[in-house]
Amino acid sequence: MEIVSTLYHKLVNSSPYFEVALRTLYWNNVKVFRRFKISNHVDMPTQKVDFAKIVRLLKDKGVRQDDIMVLHTAYSPFKKSCTAESIIDSLLSVVPNGTIAMPAIRKYPEDEPYEDYIFQSFDGKVSVYDVNETKITSGYLPYVMTKRPEAHISRCPHNPLVAIGKDVENMMKGNIDMPFITAHGVGSCWDYCVKKDAWNIGLGIPIEGFLTIFHNLQECGDWPVKDWFFKRRFKVVDKDFQKEIIFNERVHKWTKRYAETNFNKDMLNEKIIKCYEVDGVPILMTKTSELFDFIKDKMKRNPAYPYVVAKKDLIKK
Repeated sequence: MEIVSTLYHKLVNSSPYFEVALRTLYWNNVKVFRRFKISNHVDMPTQKVDFAKIVRLLKDKGVRQDDIMVLHTAYSPFKKSCTAESIIDSLLSVVPNGTIAMPAIRKYPEDEPYEDYIFQSFDGKVSVYDVNETKITSGYLPYVMTKRPEAHISRCPHNPLVAIGKDVENMMKGNIDMPFITAHGVGSCWDYCVKKDAWNIGLGIPIEGFLTIFHNLQECGDWPVKDWFFKRRFKVVDKDFQKEIIFNERVHKWTKRYAETNFNKDMLNEKIIKCYEVDGVPILMTKTSELFDFIKDKMKRNPAYPYVVAKKDLIKK
């Protein structure tokens, strides 16, 4: 399988068009291709990790005491050296007058098996998002964070953030009160982080999936792709609070058109993402403003960057 993985990465790195062609081939035949696992594994450190070094690095690289840090963080590289609680406390010490946030992503019984992702239909279905009980699938650290009494959790059912710090009330306020509710768009917790120029930080994870915040660009303003959303019904429960909402989710077929590997390559080549290592643990960092300036510049040539879509799917101006 290592040969398959190596060949795949070599091919997709050659061109975003080639990558999208391969992604389309994969998703059109996912039940066959899923037998060949494409690895994006991060090697675990062999020595103990001194988390104090990571704290110093974050401060040295520009994180200020009143900043927001959006963290995509694995626990496995640290579990021999640190408890989850001590990691959260250490991260809070970096921004004592600011905020830390992590994605607390959920899984719903109505979600189809992975192989049927592209063709999912939610017609007539209502998914229940219990803010405090629905299972978290994005890792142990955000799970532990949700159990802390000072934590606030977004009521948005898709890609909600859990956060601790001075910004939490404003970050989570009105996330499902907008007339057009999306995960990352206007009024979302992610939109708040964009406006506050949050740091985006990956600890012990691969670059893939590290920049959830960039989806804000597709859900705010003048995204040029037709039929980007479909509507899905949710019942949101938060203790005594209950509300049924119509949520606007990205149409799943667009994942075929996402040139993710080339997007990551572009960001690394232009040093938009800064890469470091502490005791064998990879650290990824970027500021939202720098990331968005980079993407908007690329969109001058490809208005749907980092997606590659046909001209017929673009909105005429």
